[in-house]
Amino acid sequence: MADAVVSVLVEKLLRLLLEEGQQLLDLDDQFDKMKDELRYVKNLPQGCRNNEEKGWKGDSQVDNTRLERVGV
Repeated sequence: MADAVVSVLVEKLLRLLLEEGQQLLDLDDQFDKMKDELRYVKNLPQGCRNNEEKGWKGDSQVDNTRLERVGV
């Protein structure tokens, strides 16, 4: 009987470790993607970075204008 209890507990522990390990691997992949994106942005020429920043600001202004028209 004790063997069965230990066996069930070990099985549950292994499942938990596998799930947590998978989550850690997923987070590691996301971290690597973010690092790559930041390296890419850092290595862009200054002119391209300025254009992207202006584009983002312009997009937010367009969105605000749309919201004002709707009455939000």
